Amino acid sequence: MRKNILQQNDLIPTRLLKKSEREAIPDRRPTFIRIRFPYVMLKLILLFLGDLYLKLIGKPLSARNERKRRIIESLNRVWIAVAQALTLRGGMLASDLGMQLINLKDKGGKTPFPVMKKVVETELNCPLDTVFDHFEEIPFSATSLAQIHLAKLKKEQAWVAVKIHQPNAEKLYEKDLKILNRIGKILSFFSIQTNMRWEELYAELCDIKEKELNYYYEAAALNQLDSNLSGLQVHVPRLYKAHCRKRVL
Repeated sequence: MRKNILQQNDLIPTRLLKKSEREAIPDRRPTFIRIRFPYVMLKLILLFLGDLYLKLIGKPLSARNERKRRIIESLNRVWIAVAQALTLRGGMLASDLGMQLINLKDKGGKTPFPVMKKVVETELNCPLDTVFDHFEEIPFSATSLAQIHLAKLKKEQAWVAVKIHQPNAEKLYEKDLKILNRIGKILSFFSIQTNMRWEELYAELCDIKEKELNYYYEAAALNQLDSNLSGLQVHVPRLYKAHCRKRVL
């Protein structure tokens, strides 16, 4: 039966959401990189002290864990990765908190279109309307590192999803890594959560940073995936290499 299903030519792809069905994306909050360290430390202190207070007044565990999830998501990509590593390395996967943390999502706000347009034009080294017939100003997805816009290529006459680097994403990522390294050294010195292997985690996230912020890596991965799945009825998004850059995919 499985074989028959794979041989069908009329498999239905995942339906794209209409504009009216898409979840509204809030505006991106300002990122004050110079005061990032006190901001992160304040958030982490509130995370633990707030949880202790809520425990003392009898708040249910599920509500406390939901609050932790929201705070960590507000800190963005690096801290989401740290929380998920804590879940896996700390043996919390089966717990309610573990399930909350493993399902963390990097929910970024949208950056004003003129700013994103400048990123695209800088990377492609030409005006936007030279490459695109149409470019939706409102993204249909956004994270702390990127946002994705629907557009139509002029020469190819093809509708595409354009992934664009968020401004200051690299600086913010690097700043958070430095903060994590500092915190990790302090925790290692006092032998706190040694199972996290803080130095190793820091090195892993530095490697991930390079791959997440350089879209040439993602383009290469898509090419490899397409090659590996050739001959199977699995659709891999088509990559328009001529328009791919480090900060635009």
